[in-house]
Amino acid sequence: MRCNVANGFVECEQESCPAVDDCYIYKKKGPDECCDKCIGCLYEGRHIDSGTEWTDPDDPCMHYKCVSGVVTRSEMKCYAPCSDPSPPRKGQCCPTCLVTMLGKNGVWKKGVDN
Repeated sequence: MRCNVANGFVECEQESCPAVDDCYIYKKKGPDECCDKCIGCLYEGRHIDSGTEWTDPDDPCMHYKCVSGVVTRSEMKCYAPCSDPSPPRKGQCCPTCLVTMLGKNGVWKKGVDN
């Protein structure tokens, strides 16, 4: 319950607590707190701290985030501004465009655009 004093009167309202039923790890409410709090997620059998973000090592285009017991998944979309991009490097999601660069000896060569 949360109470405020306004114009000499005490006004109180009941706080609603988020459900922790599906939460893998939660913190019990303290003496001055109203609610238990979810502090982590369970993902593929592993405990993940709330607020953690990660990329799938087998699919670097998939991004995950744990927030208060809920894991969200999003897929990165790529844009390559060239007509013939090279495949993504290991551990990267998006392809890169090849560019022509002037080498040290003045010879033009193909390289990878960073």
